[in-house]
Amino acid sequence: MKAAGAEFALKKYPLTDNRDRQGAEARALSFFERAKIAEAPRLVASDIQDRISLMSWLDGGAVSAVSDADVEQFADFQLRLDRAIDDAARREIGPGLGDLPIRVRASSPRPAAGWIG
Repeated sequence: MKAAGAEFALKKYPLTDNRDRQGAEARALSFFERAKIAEAPRLVASDIQDRISLMSWLDGGAVSAVSDADVEQFADFQLRLDRAIDDAARREIGPGLGDLPIRVRASSPRPAAGWIG
């Protein structure tokens, strides 16, 4: 959806799912923002009663073939995530992250440090 010159994603969480996916996702997105991890959307607003969340939009697309650059980018992301997360964040986020929206670009402009290939 577009509003005020920006694009957003409106996500509806299913009533049939008893896990707190919306809450877990909101806590995870909050963590990503605090950790300055830009490959995830930002939570703009949420309505717990109606089970909807409004998030910033991230452009991306399906990866048709995985390249070395894709693997390098994922490894870099995972290392930054591992450095940023701590036990408090794990407790706060909790279970229910099966569909956490993460953006992976199709290619990376720089190789990861120490990559051999």
